[in-house]
Amino acid sequence: MFLVIVLNVFGHLAQPSCNFALRILKCLVQCAFQHDGHLSEAHKRLLKDFPIDIRTVRKAFDFEPTITIYAACPTCSFTHKPTYTKSGVSIYPSRCQYMRYKGGKTCGVKLTKRRVQNGYSVRSPIRPYAYQSFPSFVADLLSRPGVEDMIDRAWKGSGKEEMWDIWDASLVRELPGPDRKPFFDGPDGEARLVWSLSIDWFNPYLNKAAGKSASVGSMAMSCLNLPPSMRCKPEYLYLSVIPGPKEPKTDAINHFLRPLIDDLLPCWEKGTWYNKTHRHPDGRRASSAVCVLIADLPGARKTGGGIGHKGDFISPYSTNQRRKDVNNIDIDVSAPPFRKVRYKLLTRWDFRHGTADQRLIMKRWRTTGKKLPQRLNEPASSKRQVCDGLSF
Repeated sequence: MFLVIVLNVFGHLAQPSCNFALRILKCLVQCAFQHDGHLSEAHKRLLKDFPIDIRTVRKAFDFEPTITIYAACPTCSFTHKPTYTKSGVSIYPSRCQYMRYKGGKTCGVKLTKRRVQNGYSVRSPIRPYAYQSFPSFVADLLSRPGVEDMIDRAWKGSGKEEMWDIWDASLVRELPGPDRKPFFDGPDGEARLVWSLSIDWFNPYLNKAAGKSASVGSMAMSCLNLPPSMRCKPEYLYLSVIPGPKEPKTDAINHFLRPLIDDLLPCWEKGTWYNKTHRHPDGRRASSAVCVLIADLPGARKTGGGIGHKGDFISPYSTNQRRKDVNNIDIDVSAPPFRKVRYKLLTRWDFRHGTADQRLIMKRWRTTGKKLPQRLNEPASSKRQVCDGLSF
């Protein structure tokens, strides 16, 4: 089994080939155990428990991440978390329970289909959303040799006058914590992790003019405490996939962000206690904060709450100038920017009485109800959005 897991992890051997190798190994072990064409009872029990699926082997070696399969609505994209029976079978509602505004109707779209699992007929999501647990990923990160040293060393900076990394700028140093003090000013012995969040969509069938058209999203987070040469390596990236076949519209991205933000908020406000890390066998507390959002222009608008040129304000992030005054170059720079008012509007979005009221906020104030700036740090979050230059 160890040979097959090495081929799978380091040799990138596909699942069908790994399963074939496990079956061959089982046949070889059976031939080695046979004596005069017979097997003892102990050997029969051993062969009965011999795995023939690489997923079983990966689970035994604790290689699999902690994944929760949500049922995403095919229409409104609302994500439903499963409940579990005593035998571990996932239970989902048959219809979408999402209510867009208080007093409205539920979506009611069919969520599941029938399939067989462990000999039982169960409901399986039509549009599954696999979410990876963020605290479990951090626990795996802190258990690796040398990672904690790099995390703590990052706060010291490079000590150079030139800016070679994000740590040489004031962005990270001015990042506020839950007590409004600098985030880096934490208790002794506590790990302070800073993350970048990247959201983008791509065509899994490749960008062919005459090919199939679909859009699948990626939600990736890289730990900025690590050296630049290691941040984007697959083994150090936190990743969840936003299911297709189309991009979520306007505030529908909230449904896919909600599980991540539910995990991030406790990690930012109180931190997470880990019973054992590689450098601290007696345990250590770790806090995490999202420092910057990296996306193309449409992705930044969807995630950050902007709606582009349709709104009444030219730029809600840096000025209070309205679109009708676009030709006016005599701007009152002393007036406060709109982003503080915008943050209050984000909190009002979910309490509007109907779609018409939400459209009015969208049209007049150029914002939508986004969970990321609303729940993570913020009137100042709009200042930490980076647009990918290749996607303008």
